Amino acid sequence: MGTIDVFIESDVSRRLSTYLCEIYPYQFEHMERFVRTSISQEEGIEFLKAIENTYPSRYVNRVFLANATSTELPSFFSSVAQDGFIDKDETMVLRVQGHPRALQDQLLAMLEEHVELSPTHFTTVLYVLQIQDVYYYGIFPREFFFRKKAKTFEPVCGAYYKIEEAIQRFNIPVSKTWNVLDIGAAPGGWSQYLCGRTAKVIAVDPANLQIEAPNIVHIRAKFESVIDELGRYAPFDMIVCDMNRDPRESAETMVRASDLLRENGHLLMTSKLIYKSETGKKALVSRTIEILKDAYQIVGVKWLLANSKNERCVYGVRM
Repeated sequence: MGTIDVFIESDVSRRLSTYLCEIYPYQFEHMERFVRTSISQEEGIEFLKAIENTYPSRYVNRVFLANATSTELPSFFSSVAQDGFIDKDETMVLRVQGHPRALQDQLLAMLEEHVELSPTHFTTVLYVLQIQDVYYYGIFPREFFFRKKAKTFEPVCGAYYKIEEAIQRFNIPVSKTWNVLDIGAAPGGWSQYLCGRTAKVIAVDPANLQIEAPNIVHIRAKFESVIDELGRYAPFDMIVCDMNRDPRESAETMVRASDLLRENGHLLMTSKLIYKSETGKKALVSRTIEILKDAYQIVGVKWLLANSKNERCVYGVRM
């Protein structure tokens, strides 16, 4: 069946490449706006369905498949238009997926008088992707088409996806028996995720939560003013924090909170990088980790797909 090149278009292609390397046994190459891998055609459908049904699909714009290349617009397209390719299979209805958009429009204009086209009721997909001076292209059955699934769930805020991804990426063994402390919880994205997967969530924030659940206790205060009160709910199995403040301050808060956490309990924290330069960001992450090491063994730091360009997620375990 041969080999096909898979090009995954994404606004966070570098991070997506890292994530895909973690969960799939393929080699992924980061390109500007694209992630590229080569797989067998037999694996193609299985891989596309896996992408459609897993977390990274939220960050995939389109997928292009190719089994041929050319340094000029391939003569194939001329033969399609001039020789009436549709005559070879009168049941074929073509969907054209091209990049950049001007190339797609050019192909549609070339083919519309010779081939039946439809963006929805198609039997076959024509992929053409131009990257610099190279055209990658191929014609595949409908099964080889990636379609983003319609949204069936809207969280109270986008932060929900940060903790969802972090739990998966760090392989944190969240349990229905867990007691969790969410510091700086408002508007409630992390509490919303956790309340359906743990026994109780203590959400601390002076602002309003946009989520209510029987197992969420909202304490309307800053963490520093209710440490003694929180002792009534301790020990916690996990402490999480997505506060929008200097990450060194957040780290110091997490160290103070560590006494409320059971031994080997889990820490998950967003580090908000307030510096613009890459050097400054790296230094800030390093200093944040040094502070946390007073109470935690740091397991890892990741730049999640759900993070902004100025956020990193830190995971640790209480020593």
